[in-house]
Amino acid sequence: MEMSWEDWDWFPFDRYEPSDTSLDTKGVVKAKRIEDGKLFAIKRSPKESKGVYQFLKNYNFKGIPKTEEIINRESYIVIIEEYIDAPNLRTLLDRGIKFNEKEARWIITSLSNILKPLHNHLPAIIHRDIKPENVLLDSNDKVWLIDWGAAKKEHTYKNRDTVLMGTEGYAAPEQYGFSQSDPSTDIYALGVLLNEILTGHLPSEKKCTGRMRTVVDKCTELEKANRYKSVEELKKAINLSDWRRWLPPGFRGRSIVLKLVSSFLYLFLAYGTLTMDVKDSASTTETVLNRIFSFILFFSIVLFSGNWGNIWPHLFLLKEKNKVLKTIGFFLWLLLLIIVVMSIFYLFEWILL
Repeated sequence: MEMSWEDWDWFPFDRYEPSDTSLDTKGVVKAKRIEDGKLFAIKRSPKESKGVYQFLKNYNFKGIPKTEEIINRESYIVIIEEYIDAPNLRTLLDRGIKFNEKEARWIITSLSNILKPLHNHLPAIIHRDIKPENVLLDSNDKVWLIDWGAAKKEHTYKNRDTVLMGTEGYAAPEQYGFSQSDPSTDIYALGVLLNEILTGHLPSEKKCTGRMRTVVDKCTELEKANRYKSVEELKKAINLSDWRRWLPPGFRGRSIVLKLVSSFLYLFLAYGTLTMDVKDSASTTETVLNRIFSFILFFSIVLFSGNWGNIWPHLFLLKEKNKVLKTIGFFLWLLLLIIVVMSIFYLFEWILL
């Protein structure tokens, strides 16, 4: 939007020269430093964001434009930061550019890597306004997270946010004053962003499908405690290799202890079913069949209960967010599984015996 010269009283003309007399949709001016001709992005920001920008100025975080200078004004601050020549994600989506699941995982993983050191800082730095407009994708396949004007330091002694910030659709419930923002607030927005990258819509309008739907659902839980505990946990969930979801429960993660315990339990299951006594067995063949199908039945129950192959989001009722409906769906599908396995067993028994 064009600005009259009266609107430029905040601009540092003594050291910078604007490239044009217009602002982009985020109120940012592209400007050249008179001393050396280097390009910068210059904008106004709320005074409340000074602490966060001062922190960003003191450290050079990957994926965040370097803050060059902070100028104090009476009711706001002026931020001069590194200029990133790259389109934002909103522009790309509006152009009709489609992103596949691999590309979506890359974007969310990159953002998680950007947020990790900030979330791990004491106190944690929370962006609070993650959305397509604030994500840049440059020509070197690098992801940038910009506009930290809504960001804040976590105050563990407060039970709710005093200044409400964020964008409707991406803002977590706690940003409306219900409780205090924390790193899970950004995780909520990352889930919304993931869904929009894959579908072009907010989760409330249209949900993505398959494994990514499970990730989106967990990110956007209304209760903070039910979301991923950290961006690192989200990153592991989103990058769970396709082949790993076909492993039995207990072998999909990296915990050696869990794998050892699972191995023992599976061996115990195999030994218990394949050596069990079968009463009223008419022949050795019938005994062997009973043992094999007992193992298949119990192993199938274990696989299904552990969401083998991430099958739950594809099944009626099990893909519901309502816990009561999901529980009902679980037992109905489990009953159907038992009926199918038993039917196959009796068919084999009838054919062979």
